[in-house]
Amino acid sequence: MARPNIAGSSAGIKSVSADTTIQNADSGKTIVIDGSAVGNLTLTLPATADSKGIELDFILGVANNAATEVLITSDTNIVGAVSIWATGIETAIASGASRGFGDASKAGSYMNLVCDGTQWLIKSASSDVALVAAFS
Repeated sequence: MARPNIAGSSAGIKSVSADTTIQNADSGKTIVIDGSAVGNLTLTLPATADSKGIELDFILGVANNAATEVLITSDTNIVGAVSIWATGIETAIASGASRGFGDASKAGSYMNLVCDGTQWLIKSASSDVALVAAFS
């Protein structure tokens, strides 16, 4: 069943192009990221202990600038697996409080996260380049 359109709004989309703190109220939304300008972006997840059941989708709406990385940060671990388009290799991520899209990542690179109340789990993620764990 399709999600109802609320009075013509884009309730299921949150567009970001600067450092942003994601709220629990954003659960279920697709966070569309514009990293086309020069300069790294940090997207901060809500506190893990208060976020059990929160699910977020992050996607690059346009390609990252060659000098731009987008880092999604948490107060605890982000764990799961990532598929890299160019190599077809899936990489397991065991721990780390940050994950993100590297310099010049292509539009369509995405990450779906869900919180179990103790950590953020990567349900699915795919990019044309390896995800980053810190700004380089």
